[in-house]
Amino acid sequence: MKKIAFLCFFGGVLALTSFVEANDEYFVKKKPYAPYLTPDKLTVVASFDGSKSLERWQDILDFADKKQVKFTFFISGVYFVSDDDKKSYLYPPDMSIKGRSDIGFGGTGENIEKRKNFVLKAMAAGHDVQTHLNGHFDGSRWSEDAWRNEFDQFSRICAFMPSSVKHVRFPLLAMNHKVFPVLAAAGVKSVMSDIENDYENFNLITLKYGATNYQFAEFPIAYEKENGARILLMDYNFYLYDEKHRIDPDKAEKDMIALYLDEAERCMRDKRPFFISHHFSNWNHAAYWDAMQQVISEVKKKYPTEFLTVSELYDRVSK
Repeated sequence: MKKIAFLCFFGGVLALTSFVEANDEYFVKKKPYAPYLTPDKLTVVASFDGSKSLERWQDILDFADKKQVKFTFFISGVYFVSDDDKKSYLYPPDMSIKGRSDIGFGGTGENIEKRKNFVLKAMAAGHDVQTHLNGHFDGSRWSEDAWRNEFDQFSRICAFMPSSVKHVRFPLLAMNHKVFPVLAAAGVKSVMSDIENDYENFNLITLKYGATNYQFAEFPIAYEKENGARILLMDYNFYLYDEKHRIDPDKAEKDMIALYLDEAERCMRDKRPFFISHHFSNWNHAAYWDAMQQVISEVKKKYPTEFLTVSELYDRVSK
């Protein structure tokens, strides 16, 4: 039984952690994307983590409507808890600790309602709303109970949604095998990771769950090289690199556009999805948000293009 390894960010530093240890209870099958994608089209899977900024919600939905694209939103549950009610959220590894979150909470009750309305509006427009869990903690050493607490609290906080979430992007992309039975109990269908250089394939992971087997997909996010450094193709990772090297916003925007267009070309050639994995934040004077908009406009001009949500991608590859 082979291992799946995760490359995760801890305080901005990459750390290699083991995801699936050698264990007869887990089976991993590598599968190519190509048979499941539309021939001669570029498949784009664009997503955002976070969900706090009301202004950004409006910007993204307006852009999506203008360009006729679909996004997946991995929302953070704490942004749907008001500051006044923050003690209702309990720290998953120690539920006696109230109101702890690494990304704060949702502000006023009025802002919570506006944010909920954006979520419902996005879903009604055909976008995908899934989970980034709650307090944005590093769960790589969590117990099964801690994971269950976190998932249960997300379900409680986000009970306003008309359907339950089935896809996860873990905060910091950090997890461990103890989350597996919790994924099965919650009916999770996919997770996103940054595990390998073999981006033409995804993983199907099968585990024993009670008397049956449970299966979920793992979709890796690609890396790019910049001056010898490997950078995960996410806006936050570019932000870390650009801050370290003191790259100004104009150059940062141009660099991201060039790297993303190169990645789109490889995805078209290799018959794999082009993942754009961004955040609600306006890092580096919105350089990465501006770059993402231009990249989407450019690929729509250059290629026959289809935009899939993460749910739709899973539906494709699970057939």
